[in-house]
Amino acid sequence: MKKTWGFIYCLILFSLSGLAQNNTLKGIHHVSIVVNNLDSALIFYQKTADLKPLKTTQSSPTLLEKKSGIKAPARQIALLQGSNAMLELVEFANPNSTDQPIKPIQGPGFTHFCYQAPQNYAMYAQAQAQGATIISRNGMPVDRGFGVQYVYIRDPDGILLEVEQLEKPKFADKVWLGHIAIATPDIDRLVDFYTQLLGVKPHSRADNIQNNPKLDAIANIDSLQLRGAWFKTGNMILEIWQFNHPRTPSPSQNPSFTQIGYQQIAIEVGNLSQELARIKNYNFNLLSAKPVKTATERSIFLRDPDGNLLQLFQFNTENSLSLDKFKKLTW
Repeated sequence: MKKTWGFIYCLILFSLSGLAQNNTLKGIHHVSIVVNNLDSALIFYQKTADLKPLKTTQSSPTLLEKKSGIKAPARQIALLQGSNAMLELVEFANPNSTDQPIKPIQGPGFTHFCYQAPQNYAMYAQAQAQGATIISRNGMPVDRGFGVQYVYIRDPDGILLEVEQLEKPKFADKVWLGHIAIATPDIDRLVDFYTQLLGVKPHSRADNIQNNPKLDAIANIDSLQLRGAWFKTGNMILEIWQFNHPRTPSPSQNPSFTQIGYQQIAIEVGNLSQELARIKNYNFNLLSAKPVKTATERSIFLRDPDGNLLQLFQFNTENSLSLDKFKKLTW
């Protein structure tokens, strides 16, 4: 039952045998996070999550954004490298979203990113020292009794993170990028979409999570009632939640591109043309008629049924930033 009810589904042993034969999925390459101040966010994520800064660039609106009908101001972008994936931090010039309310745990949309670390690293304490706020009850990680301590925190911008501190980690790194979480009012619809998009079925589902005081303590919400699904993408987990109490609301509009918080998931594939041919009959909401090509990659934006922004892309040639060069989820 621990495997069913465990909060750390990203440590369950499953293979990639469910991948469609013509699937060229490499994994979740990066998650983009819009921040108020790039310099401050860089310090926070370097010191908290032990991520390596690669480069910081100035960027005007990209051709992909223009072709996709996305309007946004100029911005600074910083790439941070982990052992199995990357984070992209974005600070927009004159953002129009700094007055937006903090996204609740139950969403909707991209709600949190999970970082895994050995217990002796005490990552939650590292985050707290850098200005994070502990959300879990009593300001401490919650031990559920099977070698993992869980804690929800908010970074200085109010963006939600989950930290899982492992007694016996399966990785040798100081920090592993565990999963990105989406909250939805209709988990069945979203599971169908990501099964079609990724070409892989969820490796685990749980449809009646409730009456669990320790989960309530982790989220600091009484009487949680949840449904969940987990997809193994190759290098990390895609986690989907439907909160029945408190209920995940239906999104009233697509998430703002410039709002503080999680902006998009970028999924790397080995053959973008092949992937688009594979999914062409699914009536997906592609934001441009065809992929946009730059000097380094071909890419296309699309939205899932809840309006969350996704990017499918392929590097044009061998690239040191490809997931081919990163570690895989092998356990």
